[in-house]
Amino acid sequence: MEFLLFLLFICFSLIFLGAVSYYSRILFFRPKSSYNRDEITSLSRAIPMEIIRVIESGGSMVIGISFLFAGALLSGLWARLGGLVGAPHYAHAPGNYFFHFPLFFLVFSLGFGIFKDAFKSNVEPGKTFWDNSQSFAIGLGVGALAKSLSSYGSYHEMYFAFSLMNLIIIGFLSAYVWNGERIFGLVTPGRPSSSVGEPTWDDNTTWDDDDFYSEEENQPLDDFSSGMDDFYENDNLDESEKEKN
Repeated sequence: MEFLLFLLFICFSLIFLGAVSYYSRILFFRPKSSYNRDEITSLSRAIPMEIIRVIESGGSMVIGISFLFAGALLSGLWARLGGLVGAPHYAHAPGNYFFHFPLFFLVFSLGFGIFKDAFKSNVEPGKTFWDNSQSFAIGLGVGALAKSLSSYGSYHEMYFAFSLMNLIIIGFLSAYVWNGERIFGLVTPGRPSSSVGEPTWDDNTTWDDDDFYSEEENQPLDDFSSGMDDFYENDNLDESEKEKN
């Protein structure tokens, strides 16, 4: 049951963090003076594009998905280690709070520049790992958030405030990681948001409720008028024929 919840919360975390990333980019990293309504409300289109953009950041969707789930599983397994040092991993115990904290996500994301300079390699499999480091980093955050929520959701023994704190920390940092922005001067995985293409929205779309009817209301009445004239002409002809008879 807990594992199924973990998989469910992975999906939820991806959707939530994708929305956070999208709004962070259009409102803070790349703000505009005005926005189309679709840019704000069409999350059903924006979120899948955000997720695809991350998993394809290394050039291959299959490899990107693999690294994302590898990071998520690593965080999930790390959280379960709390059960080896005392109370079960889901219990209200200091050790469990430490293992459920998104430590790997914070260390890898904030120390990315140092790790990359020290261990970057142009030889496989190192090259593939660094090419997909953004997917791996997001996976670490998604896994930590999903595991925290699934442990609380299954047993309700840990404080919910702790899961909420993880949600805020991971959501805040993932906005920078997802968009490749520097945080506190530190390099994060991914491309900068300035190089990210935005979805194309129709700038000519208007959203006035009266516009729905404007097409019919603004059409000329020539056809209607000519029809009424024919009706009256035929009626007058019928009356004249009756008078003759």
